[in-house]
Amino acid sequence: MKERLVGTPRMAEVARFLRDEIYDEEKIDFSLLTSLELAKKHTYENVRAGSDITLLYYMPTSISYEVRCKAEIHEDGPYFEFVNALHDVFHGKRERWGPAYLMRIMEIYYNSVEAMGRRIYP
Repeated sequence: MKERLVGTPRMAEVARFLRDEIYDEEKIDFSLLTSLELAKKHTYENVRAGSDITLLYYMPTSISYEVRCKAEIHEDGPYFEFVNALHDVFHGKRERWGPAYLMRIMEIYYNSVEAMGRRIYP
């Protein structure tokens, strides 16, 4: 029996749709990351005070990447609308949209034990 979808789409289906229908290396800038601000607390105040940020991606016990970025806060306009709409695709419609972060990747370091801070981008 074929599974019937109820509610919001499952992440695998959304990822498949994005890969098959949206993904285009000519149109996507892979030097940008986005995220949403949901609480307007520490991160929001820190980005408002200065645009240099560092993201840490860590998977215990040994995988670690440091991504240094310049961040912008968008509270309206196309970035704001796109990032919030993409969030809604995964999680369902929310009553209120939040500010969107646009992060321009400046440097990436591989911080795992065997590399200890080796710069891998640019």
